[in-house]
Amino acid sequence: MIEPNLPMRERGPIPDLRRQFNAVLWRFRTGSPWRDLPIEYGPWSTVYDRFRSGAMTVVLMLRAATHWCLPNNRP
Repeated sequence: MIEPNLPMRERGPIPDLRRQFNAVLWRFRTGSPWRDLPIEYGPWSTVYDRFRSGAMTVVLMLRAATHWCLPNNRP
């Protein structure tokens, strides 16, 4: 009843973020490759892409924050 009314992305419905977060935890807890992710967490490539996107966002935020903290880069 609710599922047909969920918002759609370019490639389909918005994924379950809790399930994807648990998938990332499982991956790092077991040390397994992304391709060995159990099917209950969804497609491994979706989980990996979401993880990579979030990790890159954090890296860029840290680089920007570090850039402004250095003495020679102040306006």
